Amino acid sequence: MIEKITFVVIGKNEATNLPRCFRSILKVNDNIIFVDSDSDDDSISIAKKFNIKKIIKVKANYGTPALSRSVGSKEVETEFIQFLDGDMTIDESWIPLALKKLEENEDIAAVHGYKKVFTKNEREFFILADSKDWQPDYMQGAYLIKTDVYNKAGGLDSRFPGEEERDLYVRIRSLGFEVWYLHHIMASHYDFKRKNTDIKHLLFSDRAAIIWIPLVKAVKARNFKSYLFVYRRLLVPLLLDISTILSVCMGLVRFILFAISLQTLELIYVFLIKRRGYFITWKAGFINILKAAKLYRRKIVFSKENF
Repeated sequence: MIEKITFVVIGKNEATNLPRCFRSILKVNDNIIFVDSDSDDDSISIAKKFNIKKIIKVKANYGTPALSRSVGSKEVETEFIQFLDGDMTIDESWIPLALKKLEENEDIAAVHGYKKVFTKNEREFFILADSKDWQPDYMQGAYLIKTDVYNKAGGLDSRFPGEEERDLYVRIRSLGFEVWYLHHIMASHYDFKRKNTDIKHLLFSDRAAIIWIPLVKAVKARNFKSYLFVYRRLLVPLLLDISTILSVCMGLVRFILFAISLQTLELIYVFLIKRRGYFITWKAGFINILKAAKLYRRKIVFSKENF
């Protein structure tokens, strides 16, 4: 049993997945904090059946995964936190390897690995992975982190309906610490929920607007170097999109052709770095820039109940 780690598990209506999740963790230890996001299924009852040490139900005016993780992290008393979603399972081989990396490297604050992703059933999956150990341009929702660094960095920003991990990553970098992707399986994700992938959601959602807030926060805190490092791959599409907008505003045919060339270049770039979603990220951000200002001023009000 590895007692120096606490698992913070979050979920909303994950009753069908939680038994699988809890069983995988109990092979490592029983230091589990489960934060339920006001589910209307049997999630709380299932957590009780597994004798989870701390069960917290959170109700909020704007519920986010970041809020649930933040609430759970405040209850952690161990040296490390492993964040995990309720529809995931932890791989037994991950914890010893990840823990060794953190304990042997004072400069590394957090590590995450790759996942098996099941979207149709419990047999068919694909691997969501990079190809080597490196300091990546992202963090996932699941990762192992040193508790003291997490707290010093200020934890997760509960207002964020997305992009919260990269925002934390910027602040971790500003403290002089690193985040590493380890090319090793970390978890399996049983992602059976129907995704909202229509164009309206992609272009006009809170998640589309949120891309601006880490930039604003980095400017205010003067974390320029840290922001540039974390967002280094996303800044290329930003520059190309700005150049495209300026070219279109010129209105002349030659500038329109130049804009098309810029977008073609951007499309090639995102495919080369295997980040196809980056092609739409800033475009959606520009469309929702006023919404981003509202999100920045958002106040999260929540209550919690312990079971």
